[in-house]
Amino acid sequence: MKYWFFGASSDYAKYIIDDLEAAGHEVTKFGRHNVDYADPVKFIESIQNIELPDRIFFNANIQGIDFDYSRPLIEQKETYDAFIDSWRIGFWFKLTLLKYLENKMKGTFIFSTSTIAYEKDFPNCILYRILRSSEQQLIFTIGGKEKGFIVAGACISDMTQDKKQKYAKLS
Repeated sequence: MKYWFFGASSDYAKYIIDDLEAAGHEVTKFGRHNVDYADPVKFIESIQNIELPDRIFFNANIQGIDFDYSRPLIEQKETYDAFIDSWRIGFWFKLTLLKYLENKMKGTFIFSTSTIAYEKDFPNCILYRILRSSEQQLIFTIGGKEKGFIVAGACISDMTQDKKQKYAKLS
């Protein structure tokens, strides 16, 4: 099988890539070294004439920092603005890539994401929740079995290195 992997530098990504390559699969790695996330048009143009993969893992960390909840929120407009700028770039890249692939790729696109957007136990991560909820909306609205293009998410937050390695084998 042919795989594309966005965000290949994390330990979790390395575990998955090592396992895939050891099993004889072809893995193409994408990241800041060869993708300008601020320019999805350029990336899409670069893939228009190549064979699309069977699976894509999107593990890229395109996000800003969250608020410092020990300080009044009203004093943190710069943090908010920086997060929104980063989120805007990342979301636009993910949205345009998925919409390009939706009618061209037969396979699976998997986000490394989190279900934190739906959990009430974490009130001090508003911006992170916005990021993850936007990914959930992409999962819910793009592709589908009838199109042969499945968009899904896998949550790996709060895992030990050992658990990440075991989870990677399941991916």
